Amino acid sequence: MHPDISRAAFLRHWQNLPGVLDAGQCDPFVHDQRLALYKTLMAQTAREEITGPGLEHHIFWGHGFQLFWQGRSGRLGQDPARIDPGQWWGMMNFSLSVIPYLGAVQAGQAQRLAFAPPPGGEGGLFDLRNGPAEPWQAMIGAWADWFAYLASGARPDDLDALRLRAWHAHLVCIEQASALFADAFAALPAPERDFALGWTRMVDFLGAAARPTDLAALEGIDERPLAPCLLSDTATVEALPENAAVTTRAIMALGQIPQAAFEKQNRFWRRAMRRRAMRERSSAIIAAMFAPPLPLSMRLHLLAAAWRP
Repeated sequence: MHPDISRAAFLRHWQNLPGVLDAGQCDPFVHDQRLALYKTLMAQTAREEITGPGLEHHIFWGHGFQLFWQGRSGRLGQDPARIDPGQWWGMMNFSLSVIPYLGAVQAGQAQRLAFAPPPGGEGGLFDLRNGPAEPWQAMIGAWADWFAYLASGARPDDLDALRLRAWHAHLVCIEQASALFADAFAALPAPERDFALGWTRMVDFLGAAARPTDLAALEGIDERPLAPCLLSDTATVEALPENAAVTTRAIMALGQIPQAAFEKQNRFWRRAMRRRAMRERSSAIIAAMFAPPLPLSMRLHLLAAAWRP
């Protein structure tokens, strides 16, 4: 039986998370402390007219759920309470949790924390006791720019602009962390590797469309769940529950596209998503991508948007 990775399970777990700032430090290789880091970050960077009175509009709900899913599905290591620093998913998430927090600190929007190094990992990329290593700097800078914009430049009537900037920072992390952790990616089982590459490519599509990642965005997650277990072999994929199998196979298919063909598709998609009106329609288009074939009306609409000067 697969673990409960539902929206309700995530929210129950979220409510019981520890307060990282209570101790002034965080061990980012303890699952719940890294998850609590998101909670701490959201509380410190709240701006009620934008993030909502209960933080319901904060963009980091989606990030928190992703980490919860990765932990429950066994992608972070064998011990569910910890995050294995040698696992690709945990490495990638470090760039999307600890690094955004450091960006908020750099922007003056969050308190400094002492981050524990990974067990046996002193002096490596994940050891922040003497400051973040050079490969993290551009990623931290991208998030610092976003948090500065959230604090003073963002307008409540233009959340689309705020989301575009957030996705830019997110994509900087995905691109640069993917290069840093290429060896760990290559060590994944073949089906999981296809799924992981599809996952990173899907981020390109979501980012160009400025898709919301707030609390409301999680409402449909139970209907389109991500793979509830590590895809160790073909048999594992074939044994997935039907609703998870649809999403998983679509993401794997995206990962199996040759790089040149994907880059062409991505350019087409980005061109189509240049206008806000198309970005606002993207939710239905992305949903249709997981239940091919894409309706003719949507294909024509995409073509018209991409060809428009």
